Amino acid sequence: MVKRVFLVLGVLLIAAGFAVAEEAKKEPVVWGCINSLTGKMATLGVDDQTGEMIAVDEVNAAGGILGRPLKVIFEDNESRPEVALELAHKLIDVHKVPLIIASDGSAIVLAACGYANEKHVIGISGGATSPKLREIGPYYFAMIALDDIMGKEVATFTMEDSSAKTFGIIGADHPFCIGMEIHEEKYIKGHGGQVVSKVRYQVGKADYRAELKRLFAPKPEVILMSAFEEGALIMKQAYELGYKPAKGWYGGYPDMWATYATHPETIEGLKGLLAGPIPPQDYIEAYKAKVGHGPTTEFGGYDYDAIWIAAIATNFAQTTDPEVVKDIIPLVAKRYKGVTGDKTMDADGMQVSEEYRPVIYRNGEPIPYNQ
Repeated sequence: MVKRVFLVLGVLLIAAGFAVAEEAKKEPVVWGCINSLTGKMATLGVDDQTGEMIAVDEVNAAGGILGRPLKVIFEDNESRPEVALELAHKLIDVHKVPLIIASDGSAIVLAACGYANEKHVIGISGGATSPKLREIGPYYFAMIALDDIMGKEVATFTMEDSSAKTFGIIGADHPFCIGMEIHEEKYIKGHGGQVVSKVRYQVGKADYRAELKRLFAPKPEVILMSAFEEGALIMKQAYELGYKPAKGWYGGYPDMWATYATHPETIEGLKGLLAGPIPPQDYIEAYKAKVGHGPTTEFGGYDYDAIWIAAIATNFAQTTDPEVVKDIIPLVAKRYKGVTGDKTMDADGMQVSEEYRPVIYRNGEPIPYNQ
C-alpha cells in the first residue's frame, strides 16, 4: 500500500526525517485523534479509527516522522460535541500535540478543530461536511467535500434519476443535515422542481411518526434524507405506516443510517451517493487484517488519507511546528492520490471536488447503481 500512496512523492516522504539528531529519534511524534467510538455515530467513528490505525502502522513501517515513531492518542467523543471540545483541550493543553484529527460530525469538528485553530494547532477532519467548517481558520483542513458540493450532486442525481417535480426533505437539526437541506433545495428550485415539505427532526427520539406525517402530507414524489443512526428508524416507521414516496427515497451518504437497518425490507430501493472511489484492494485487505472484516463505511479512508498527508507534510517541513506544517499540507494534498482519490484543496483548506458513487439498496446492502 505504501508504494501506491507515495506516487510522485516517492521516497522523499521519509528522506527528510533522517536529518534529525539521534537523541530526538528516541521520542515519538504524538498526535491526537478524536472519534465517535460510542453514541449515535459509533459506526462511523470505529471505521475512522480503523483507517487511522492502518495509516499509523504504515507510516511507522516506512520510517516514521522525522525519523521518529508516530504515536497517536485515540479518544472517544461519545458522538457529542461538548465531549469533543473537552478532549481537544486535553490533547492540546495537557499532551501538547501539534495536530489533531477529528471526524464523525460537523458539530464535533467545529468544536474540536475550532479550539485547535484558536491555539494555532493543526486540525484535520475526515468526514465532516458543513459549509460552516470553512470559517474555522487557517489551521484547519478538510479531507472530504462540503455540503455545497454533495447537496448539489445528490439533488442532481435525484432529479435526473427520478424525473420528479415535487420533493420532501427531512434531516436532523444538525449543521451537516441543515447544510445538505439548503443546497439540495437551492438546486431543486433552480432546476424547475418544488420542495413541498421540509422537516428538521430532533436526534435521539424513539418515535418520528409525527414528523413523517408532516413530511408526507403534501404527497411529495421523492423524499431526500440526511441522517445519522436514527434514519433507519425513520424509514422503518415510514414503512410500517405505509408512507412510500411514488418515486422513492434518496440521500447523500445513505450508509450513515442504512447500516443500522435491522429489517432490510424497510430500506429496499433506497438510492443515494457514497463519497470517494471504491477503495483499492490493498486498503481493503489491510482493513480486514486489522479488524477481521472490510470497511463498514467510506469514511475510514478519509482519515487514513489525513494521517498520510499530515505525515508527508511534516517530513517535508522537517519540523512538527504547526506554523510551518500548515503551509505545506495543501502542497502535499495537491500531489497526493490515496484511498479517497484527489485531495486538492482551495485557499481555505477545503476540497475543491469529490468523487461520488451512486448506489441502490438491495436486501440491506448497497450495490452499484447504473442510471
